[in-house]
Amino acid sequence: MNGLFSKAIFLLVMCFYLTQPAFSEEITLYAEDGWPPYSYADGTGISNTKVINAFALEGVTVNVEVLPFARIIKLLKIGHGLLGINVPKTSEYNKHFIFHDSPLVIAHQHFYYWHDNPLTAITKEGLTKNTRVGGIIGYGYGDFLDNGAHVKLERVKNHQQNLKKLSSHRLDALILFDDVANELIETHNLQDKLIKGPAGESVEIYAAFSKVHPDSKKYIKVLNSGLAKLEQQREPL
Repeated sequence: MNGLFSKAIFLLVMCFYLTQPAFSEEITLYAEDGWPPYSYADGTGISNTKVINAFALEGVTVNVEVLPFARIIKLLKIGHGLLGINVPKTSEYNKHFIFHDSPLVIAHQHFYYWHDNPLTAITKEGLTKNTRVGGIIGYGYGDFLDNGAHVKLERVKNHQQNLKKLSSHRLDALILFDDVANELIETHNLQDKLIKGPAGESVEIYAAFSKVHPDSKKYIKVLNSGLAKLEQQREPL
């Protein structure tokens, strides 16, 4: 009787381990502190949640550390971190990071102006080199803006600083991803003040892995697998 009981316990234990995910590990995700709705200061957000859920499907627990975006980029470049969230796959960032297969989101952006200082251009190509456009330090906006050849891109630490400069006409426009702009308009009651102008580029947003971190290639494969499973869950039966 004891022998049968022991065998039963052994089989139950083996079944438990065989049904567990291939990995059982923890990693740290650097998430930026202010890019709503993609990433909030409390570590939540559309992009963060998607990455956390994808890794969870592969048995990897993600601990979120919230930092300013510019600091995340710096830490990843020198290998003092594995991956960071909400990095556009531009030619500049391709020099420093490696990316998973499919984007987390595709973010659309426009140039937004203050209501009493409208832009005359109706396309981004119509903006002159003297157009003062507000951006955020460390953000990638696509090759049109990031190469600095088309407008004067002036970067500050946060959106509040840019809104203050725009409202006092020290900027001609802000470059904002539309979901971010909608959040700013709602939270600051700017419905009739911050106006959508010409379209910017649509940017694919990823989790960026450090090129010099030894575990990057391993966990890119894990994330690709988890994201594929998430996508399958979304597909209609």
